[in-house]
Amino acid sequence: MGSSEAMAQQTNPGDITIEAVRISAQDAYQKLTSGRALLVCAYQSEQICKEIMLQGAIGLKAFEQKLPELKKDQEIIFFCQ
Repeated sequence: MGSSEAMAQQTNPGDITIEAVRISAQDAYQKLTSGRALLVCAYQSEQICKEIMLQGAIGLKAFEQKLPELKKDQEIIFFCQ
């Protein structure tokens, strides 16, 4: 992990560990366009998401609907401003 990346870990009930790593916009774009990651607008407000939506991203509600079909190792990138 480079010096520009920050990482936080949180353990939830059920022994699930979530890693939150800050990545650059270039890394996010590369992962999205290569199909390795899903890009999600992290605001619950659909209006805010519409205003700042990035190409290829989905809103939080659409993400929640996709949850049952996602693989457990699917990389997910959340963004907000």
